[in-house]
Amino acid sequence: MRIIAYPRAGIAYTECFYAALRGVEVIDGVWAGRWILANVRRRDVVHIHWPSFHYAKGLAKFFVFLLFMRLRGARIIWTAHNLYPHDGGRTRQHRLARLFLTRIASAVLVHGAAALEIVATEFRVPRLKLLRIDHGHFIDYYPHTMSRKDARERLGIPAGRFVFGLVGLCKPYKNLDALLEAFVQVRGDVGILIAGKFQSQQYFERISSKLNTLDRVTFRPGFIQDVDIQLYIEAIDAMVIPYTEILTSGSAMLALSFGRPVIAPDRGNLRALVPPSCGILYDESGGLLQAMRLAPSRAFDAQVIREHAKRFNWEASAARFVDALRPDAISRRELVDG
Repeated sequence: MRIIAYPRAGIAYTECFYAALRGVEVIDGVWAGRWILANVRRRDVVHIHWPSFHYAKGLAKFFVFLLFMRLRGARIIWTAHNLYPHDGGRTRQHRLARLFLTRIASAVLVHGAAALEIVATEFRVPRLKLLRIDHGHFIDYYPHTMSRKDARERLGIPAGRFVFGLVGLCKPYKNLDALLEAFVQVRGDVGILIAGKFQSQQYFERISSKLNTLDRVTFRPGFIQDVDIQLYIEAIDAMVIPYTEILTSGSAMLALSFGRPVIAPDRGNLRALVPPSCGILYDESGGLLQAMRLAPSRAFDAQVIREHAKRFNWEASAARFVDALRPDAISRRELVDG
């Protein structure tokens, strides 16, 4: 069995997932007609993760390439990491592309029961096509040799301060504006750390101007190397994920993998991912501020959080994925969680 991955390398999720697969060959796919003609063959599995990366180069080309792969005898599988692209929203183009993809695909993978229901409803996907797998943890993926004390000393953060953090790519959908508005209303010795790359200069300037008016802020804009992830996660007390759009969250899993609680909206897969022992889920009508006010008084155990994260392992998800690739899996309803 061969899997042609779009993409295979360069992203933490795909690298962890494909490393856990057993008994299959994984090839890094190239989105080009000549490459597809030369490499895609009968019984291959074409695994697409973020389709907008491809139809951004042309929606017609996206449709033609997928049809061509099917005509060559390959099966197509989509992992629905998000409902729509975070940068684009519910445009006609995005909806058409996803409707087409869900129709031509042999299976659609989702992370959790809530995500399954959302994807099934939004795109009218038959339950027969849906496969629920877990988003695995990152405990063994990123280096983790630094202590909280060392991280705070390097960043100049007082040892006793409670620090909220948002670590990762900084885009408008991550709702940093709401995070900062809530932060200024939290009393006590609390701080905030924001680290990550801004892809929009306009958004960077807007957030920077707000941060310049605040105290107790640690701001590290720019790309974060894998080895430095631990520096920022170890320095915070809670990861805040006030996203406006969320289906599943790699950032939440990243925080849990380092033993940090998560503050996030009560929606999507977060309900299963973040129990009360691992964070605070809030109602989106004013709940972010309440959650941030409550967090410093809550006692979270880092070991308990990491043990919870270990329940979401790549090996189980990879095995379920391979099992579902058997030719008769769909006809026997093995893709659906009872």
